Amino acid sequence: MIKLCVFDLDGTLVNSLYDIAKSMNHALKKNHLEQHDLNSYNSFISDGVEALIEQVIKKSVFDDDLKAKVHSDFMKYYSTHCYDTTFVYDGCYKLLSHLELKNIKTAVLSNKPNRFVRKIVKHFFPNYQFLEIRGDMEGYPNKPNPASLMDMMFKNNIRKNECIYIGDSKIDFITAQNADVYFCGCEWGFKGFEELSTAGAKFIIKHPIDLLKVIENINEFY
Repeated sequence: MIKLCVFDLDGTLVNSLYDIAKSMNHALKKNHLEQHDLNSYNSFISDGVEALIEQVIKKSVFDDDLKAKVHSDFMKYYSTHCYDTTFVYDGCYKLLSHLELKNIKTAVLSNKPNRFVRKIVKHFFPNYQFLEIRGDMEGYPNKPNPASLMDMMFKNNIRKNECIYIGDSKIDFITAQNADVYFCGCEWGFKGFEELSTAGAKFIIKHPIDLLKVIENINEFY
């Protein structure tokens, strides 16, 4: 019986692609580095800011000092521009309301810096009570390491077969696998059906509300 739905944030609950991309391009430009087409960032995002920087900076010019400068410039710019074009995917509010009515708890787990995760969730979801909201936190390695997800379940007395993780990427799928919980892929996210299917996701949905049917199927079958 599913008692907890844990959601990824970027590409799952919110479309934050352009705000992330514009903020990173700002940091690249400030450091005299080549910028990228905004739409290309969907292939870069999922592993956190550090991994994003390593992907957008050409290997031939990459070094630790440069990485630190780009990181600092990105964080400063994004902190005041994380709402510019970001929006909640259609159907997510309806889904969260239905889950609440069914007494299914919800939480957020992302590789985005924790302060931005909390800021964005508070801004876009002020009327919803998430059990936990977690981003990249000291003491917990990023996804696909399952430590933060497993700690979240342990602290809230949730068993593995009572949790489903919802995300849009291979990283999210592997995280769920590593934690030995159910997984549902979001076809509307940054990565799309092909990445999720190739990764091995059993459940892939086209619209947020379809998650309710997935949960029903899990509860009936298992």
